[in-house]
Amino acid sequence: MKQISVIVIGAGSRGRGYSRIMGNMPDKYKIVGVAEPVDSKRKGMQRDYGIPDEACFLDWRDILDRPKMADLAVISTLDADHYAPAMKAIELGYDILLEKPVAPTADECRDIANAAEKKGVRVLVCHVLRYTDFFKKVRSIVMSGKLGKVVSVDHVEGIGDLHFSHSYVRGNWHSEKETSPMLLAKSCHDLDILQWILDKKCKKVHSFGSLTYFTKDNAPEGAPLRCFEGNCPIADTCHYASERVYIENPHGEWFKGAFRYYGLGVNLSVNATYGGTQQLYSAYSYLYNPISNRFEAVLPGGTEEYVVNPITGKKELVLNETPDRGTYYNIGAMASLPLYFQSGYHTRYVQVSAGYNYSNGLVAKVDKLSMAIGKGHVSNIAKVGYKEGVHLLQFGAGFQDQVRMAHKDFLPRWGQVVSVNYALNPADENFSHLVSVYAKGYFPGVAKHHSLSLAAVYQTSLGGFDHDKALSNLA
Repeated sequence: MKQISVIVIGAGSRGRGYSRIMGNMPDKYKIVGVAEPVDSKRKGMQRDYGIPDEACFLDWRDILDRPKMADLAVISTLDADHYAPAMKAIELGYDILLEKPVAPTADECRDIANAAEKKGVRVLVCHVLRYTDFFKKVRSIVMSGKLGKVVSVDHVEGIGDLHFSHSYVRGNWHSEKETSPMLLAKSCHDLDILQWILDKKCKKVHSFGSLTYFTKDNAPEGAPLRCFEGNCPIADTCHYASERVYIENPHGEWFKGAFRYYGLGVNLSVNATYGGTQQLYSAYSYLYNPISNRFEAVLPGGTEEYVVNPITGKKELVLNETPDRGTYYNIGAMASLPLYFQSGYHTRYVQVSAGYNYSNGLVAKVDKLSMAIGKGHVSNIAKVGYKEGVHLLQFGAGFQDQVRMAHKDFLPRWGQVVSVNYALNPADENFSHLVSVYAKGYFPGVAKHHSLSLAAVYQTSLGGFDHDKALSNLA
């Protein structure tokens, strides 16, 4: 099947919604251009679908003033702005997915239909109820004749009070003069589904109604012009208080647009590692360099022995070190707090974490200065055991933004991961504080559903072991 190229004119909730559906079928559709005056929405579309700068426009006129650049035009502007871009897209030869209603007037609807027929292009209107299982079943029952001849239909469009206040009082359809009347803005779905189920042409439409509740006369005394301005005398009890509807309402995600918060939860993990018998080394062996007249760190090795110090006349341990062997183990626990958000194809989360880890080996305790006058005038420090272990406190914070454009995407098509981690040993002031920064980027691969990723990590230490101070204390 040929992949259909698409331009989107109007990247509001409907334009982005249809784009997401097409994005989940990348073998069938490719979005190649967008026209949207709101910067954040236009740039979001560009980022999500990899649209080049030269195919992103602020106005529908700009994208349709150029030669035809795609097979299909999605027109999802506000109701009053359907007619002009639809007529221009038809002139250029685009097939059109046109958001309902077709246009605010009967003459404009007829113009679009006639122009499309003359040009030989298809205009599909987004009457989505036709494609739901429920209404397909209702139509099949009616068409089967099991109910007999239908002579009357009682159909109710249950808009709901909050939906009404959101869309038709506060929202884009608050004014008939700016968009379209309620009969078209909302009930065009009902007009279409009734005609489709009955399979008969409509002969007459009669509409009546008025705005009776959300009027200036019904505004509470002392209420501000706009709800969010605050100081409303009935804000605590008002069913339509904007803060309660849009912020506090736990079930009002759709009011908040495409940005959804997926919840707060604490992740706990516990780990334990048994390493068997391993060689355990001291952190350092220090040998005296007579040329520099100072102790210097060298690799451990050799054997331990006692020699007579000619200055004190006492036997003292010389560290010609042989590594010990012992049982190594590691235990730890980590708690993280992720905050997940979803916006379009983007899955984002911010996470903070804290953890504790303990390992019993690999760091030895050095606490005795041993002097010997021997070959090469060498002196060094004795090692006593290895079981001091390492206590590690870890803290981290990270951010991820991942874009999956199809269910088959095992890894993100686009995305970035950034995390910062900090570790310290509260039991040892000589232990360096470690800081690491991790970054990873995802990029589209050479085939469908494939991704490339690049990662880098930088680590450094803050503070830590002071050689001269430690030797001075030992001496």
